[in-house]
Amino acid sequence: IVLVSGIKSGNFNPIFMIFILVGLLGVLFGLVMYLGDEAAKETMQQYIPYAGVSIFFFTGILCIINYYVRKAREEKCIVPVRATCVDIKRRRNDTYDGPNRIRRYRYCPVFGFKYNGTSYEVCTNFYTNTVTAELGEQYDLYINPEHPKCFREEGESARQSGIEWGIGIFFTVLSTIVFIILLVTG
Repeated sequence: IVLVSGIKSGNFNPIFMIFILVGLLGVLFGLVMYLGDEAAKETMQQYIPYAGVSIFFFTGILCIINYYVRKAREEKCIVPVRATCVDIKRRRNDTYDGPNRIRRYRYCPVFGFKYNGTSYEVCTNFYTNTVTAELGEQYDLYINPEHPKCFREEGESARQSGIEWGIGIFFTVLSTIVFIILLVTG
């Protein structure tokens, strides 16, 4: 559900697939080790490294694919509009250091603009640890004239996409090397 809704909304982050897949692999491993017979346990122990490496390989491939999908979507955002920061979304993230709770906030600006007489409010849903926009300030955005809620900020999403592409290449190459080592060493 998370995968499909993220792709449809344009906010899919393949890195999160690692957590989902590693969690599922851990549950499967635990169930087999707890409930399985000796042959199943031996098989699981033999193939678990390959499954783990495969998760990173396919996550890397998804990162690379997502980079090109995002790039194609953003290439359609060619109409410049002057947008105003109308809100800043805030998410709370609580972590614990022993008994002490550490509360941190992450921020995402919401931009408002008019296009062809219609008002729009848009947000990247990319949250950062610092406030990247100020309420009431104006910013240059580029929108897709066919779908005005599809937009890009100058330079910002390119940096985010470039990082994602780099992570995808890193995961793919590293997992390929580890997979070859696993095959050679048995």
